[in-house]
Amino acid sequence: MCSSDLFHMGTVIAVTSGKGGTGKTSITGGVGACLALLDQNVLCIDMDIGLRNLDISLGLSDRALMDFSDVALGHCPLTRAAVTHPELKTLSLLTAPMYLPAALTADKVRALLATARTLYDY
Repeated sequence: MCSSDLFHMGTVIAVTSGKGGTGKTSITGGVGACLALLDQNVLCIDMDIGLRNLDISLGLSDRALMDFSDVALGHCPLTRAAVTHPELKTLSLLTAPMYLPAALTADKVRALLATARTLYDY
């Protein structure tokens, strides 16, 4: 085992914009799918609270039952909440909640992201 295997930290790619309709969802889905086709283990996290649609874009709307707030607040583990794409087996999704829970803090989201970086390549 290589020493780098002991401390694997996935790469984070953040796609952001202050304006709607700029292609954030399309870019995220496309890059995520391309990385999965390259046999990378990918987790796409939709952070657009109240306006999520990455689940629809990836064809996973009927499968995404839990969202990132469920994980961040300790209601379920990331491995159970993330939905695996039926065709791209190394592509998973963690969707956004429909509303911002009062108990959700920046520290809890950071902890979720730190956990994700240990489980996924991207």
